[in-house]
Amino acid sequence: MRVALIEAGSPGLNIYSHVAMGRGIALLGTCVRDAGHDVRVYIEDVSGRDSTDWDFVKDADVVGFSSITCTLPRTGELLRRAREVNPRAVTVLGGPEPTCAPQRSLDLGVDFVLRGEAELTLPRLLAAIGGAEDEPFSGIEGLMWREEGALRSGPEPRQLTRAELDALPIVDHSLVHQADMTGVATVWRARGCPARCDFCEVCEIWPRYTRRSDERSLEEISSAQKAGYGTAFLIDDNAAADKKSFKEFLSKMVETGFSRTLVTQLRADSVFTHDGRIDHEFLKLLKRA
Repeated sequence: MRVALIEAGSPGLNIYSHVAMGRGIALLGTCVRDAGHDVRVYIEDVSGRDSTDWDFVKDADVVGFSSITCTLPRTGELLRRAREVNPRAVTVLGGPEPTCAPQRSLDLGVDFVLRGEAELTLPRLLAAIGGAEDEPFSGIEGLMWREEGALRSGPEPRQLTRAELDALPIVDHSLVHQADMTGVATVWRARGCPARCDFCEVCEIWPRYTRRSDERSLEEISSAQKAGYGTAFLIDDNAAADKKSFKEFLSKMVETGFSRTLVTQLRADSVFTHDGRIDHEFLKLLKRA
């Protein structure tokens, strides 16, 4: 099948628009490609507003969208445009926003909402839509849709195991439309956070803090460097959640010869030791990496 995946641009200045990068949709595109589909990925924070190739969308069988809360209005605009150019296409919406507030996303008028991690469930949904598999929609974790006016859903989303995370492919940035417009490659090492801050939705999206193997993460970072990206953005929500293992990871990065800029997201208190002293070892590792 032909699949278009679209990530709406940010409404103003935030971390994604500032560094011109997407979130998880490029990895989803790679998984969909590996499942045998013709896929293109459009990230407005990379290629600009109104950069979607609507001629490709016009012939797509499925149009998927990924949204966070602040991009939901723009996602609605793009959904309506997709409906105009290709009313026969099946539409799917996933990402943090529909995972935490699926009803609000369904109200946009999409055919399906896919909650939780979708690297395994989106290819299964595409197979079900295309008739390649006999799996019913009701068997796909995290899936929600309306049927004859009633809300239907599959089982609750299931978080991927470490083995499943390790088995995910390295992101193919060539699938991203005008990927050369950014010098930032998104890489990742862990999902979730062991903290349970009541203001944060991370633990709702990923109830369990799970790391993939350092070898797999280092492979992805090295791949980004070889591809010519000047910056690797480690998109873990709290890179130093397991500080001991993160230090080990930084040391391995230095050993592998990584020579580009690494951007991370850390809690401010991660630069201190347990007794309140500045962790000079950690700061030196961050500088060397």
